[in-house]
Parts: sequence; C-alpha cells; structure tokens
Amino acid sequence: MKHARGELNAGLEARYHQSVHWGTVLWAQNLASGVPADRRYYEYKGAKTIVSAYADEGLHLADTVVLKASVQAIYNGYRIFDEAFAGNDFRVSYLFMNPRIGINVNFTDQTNGYVSYSRTGREPRLKNLYDAAESSGGAVPQFSEIAPGEYDFDDPLVKPEVLDDFELGYHVSANNAAVSLNLFYMGFRDEIVKSGGLDRFGIPRTGNAERTSHKGLELAAEYEPRQGLKMNGNASFSKNTLDRYTLYDSAEEYMRNPPNPDSTVAYVLDGNRLAGFAGVLWNLRVSFKVHRFDFSVWAHHEGKKYTNNFEGAWYASGEPRPETVVDPSTVMNASMNCHIDRLWSLRNIDLIVQVFNVTDALYATHGEGGEFYPAATRNVYAGIEIGM
Repeated sequence: MKHARGELNAGLEARYHQSVHWGTVLWAQNLASGVPADRRYYEYKGAKTIVSAYADEGLHLADTVVLKASVQAIYNGYRIFDEAFAGNDFRVSYLFMNPRIGINVNFTDQTNGYVSYSRTGREPRLKNLYDAAESSGGAVPQFSEIAPGEYDFDDPLVKPEVLDDFELGYHVSANNAAVSLNLFYMGFRDEIVKSGGLDRFGIPRTGNAERTSHKGLELAAEYEPRQGLKMNGNASFSKNTLDRYTLYDSAEEYMRNPPNPDSTVAYVLDGNRLAGFAGVLWNLRVSFKVHRFDFSVWAHHEGKKYTNNFEGAWYASGEPRPETVVDPSTVMNASMNCHIDRLWSLRNIDLIVQVFNVTDALYATHGEGGEFYPAATRNVYAGIEIGM
C-alpha cells in the first residue's frame, strides 16, 4: 500500500505438512526364522505447521534518507505421533517475533551508506529434538527426563537460537566501477552448533552454545575496463568464536580415547573458533564477450576450517592433529556460452559448456570430526537451452 511518504506491505502465510517415515531391511544374512527381509525397523508419522505474518514499511524521512522497518511473527510447530515401536507422541511449538530496522542515506548519486539492526530466532530441527529414524540404534527423545524412559515434552534439551545482527555499509560507484564495504557483528544466544560426531546417516550431531559471535567485513567490487570485458569479486574476512561454551565428553566424537572413561569431563571452550567456519573466503571472476561467445573464468577460495570445536586439537590435549582441520583450497572453474538468435525454426538457443575444478585439484569441502568429504575432481557440464 503506497502512501504519501513511502510504502507499506503486509502478508500472511500458512502451511501444514504431514508425512510417514519408515526404514526396512532390504537384505541381511542369518535372519531369524519368521522374520521377513522387508521388515520395518522403525516407523512414525511427523507433522509441521507454519504460520507467518509480516509487515514492511519504507518511509522517506527526506529526499535522500529512507527508513526501512519490518516485523515478522512466525509460529512453527512439530509433532511426532503413531510411532510403531518406541511409542513416543509429542508436540513442540515455537513463536518468534523478528524485527528489523535500518536507515539508508544517498550522499550523492554515486555513494550511499546504511546502518541496520535485526533480531531473529530459529527453532531446532526435528532431528535435534528426537531422531526417530535412529530409535533402533538407541536414540531417545532429547527432553528432560522425569523418570527412566519418561520425558517432559514441554522441556526440550536443545533450545531455539536467537541472533542479534548489526551491520554498517558503504557503496560507491563510477561509470565503469563499483565498490561495496559491509561491516557486521552477529551475536548469538544458544546458537545450534556441532557438538561432535555423526549419526549412522552421516548427519552431524548438534547442540547449543550459550554465547557465540560472528564478526568481520565483506568487500565486493566490479570493474568494466571496456565493453565486453568485466571483472568482479567479493571477499569475506571474519572471526567466528565460541564466547561461552562447555562441552562434555559424552559426545561420541570425543569418546574415542577419553582420558578417563569412568567419569564425565567438562571442557570449557570459551574463545575457541567455531567448527565449520572459514575465516577467509573470496571469489574472483573475469568475463569477456567475443561476438556471440561469452567466456568466463572464476576462482573460489576457502580458508582453513576446523572440524571440531577444539581448534584442531584432538580431544583437549592441545596437540594439533591434521585429521581435524580442513586445509585451505582454491578452485578454478570456466564456462563458455554460445548464443544463436535463430537456427531453422528455433529461436534463442544457448549452447553451454562448464568445466568445474579445471586444475583437477584434490581437496575436501568440509569435515565432521575425523570424517572428511572430498570434492569432485575435474567435471564437465554441457547443455542446450532453447527459448520459447
């Protein structure tokens, strides 16, 4: 809705999803007599309800100053029911109010700056509350235990995370160039982070960290020295830390060689860098056009990442181990696009060839504890797009 000094938008969304999950034994040796090979070893029904409403206002305080404000209310509800073997039945719901406010100032036709603040909440995944597919392997609901095998489904152990985000930015452009700078500070309460180990499906186990922060700067630039030739890139330099976090050695990843198997040990990891976050990221692309051909070459770099929250040490001994660090990597890619306006009765044809990991580098994309996930070696994609 437009008004004299700006525009107000509002909206509402509602969704409901229900599903049935099960696992079967496709084949096994030495099955007991009378046990069919396709027997289900877990089965349950799940449901999720989402209701969201928002309002967004763009208010012109002056000719060159715009105030942007928005608020979102969102309800998310989970349900597990009709579980065939363990018999768990529960509902968990979350309600978040997510406000955002910012000011944009156009200093000149080529320069502008902005400052913004936002708060948002995010609920845990259902797997964080109860990994029902792992029930046959010993997984139990992650709720406060009233008595052995009895749970308080109003008190989940994994809490929703809350983020306060502050940003300050500046943009300048000229006839053939543009540069942007953004400073950010993201402070989390109860951020859902890796707590160690993988489940049998290869999914990382997670938990809450009481206080964490992500802070740094982002740069983006674009330059077109002549028609048909363009260079652009972006970079991020950040520090991602556990400001207040204690890990207990019950996490499977750290139980391989515990110092004292008969006791629970608590490790205070305040100040450690968060697993899975690279402090340096950058991308650089060069594109050029020759007649109907568009060529592009680009590089992507990721700095060192830790696979656990001990900053690459094994357990808490302080001894660095290479198997808990993903090494930095730089990957080259290239593409070619040939555009044909018309061929016989066909119009707007694009012939596309893309080559990823041109140098056939061997590197890991990420890791979880001592497990690593290698990237694809050199691979080629070719395709044809035909406009209608």
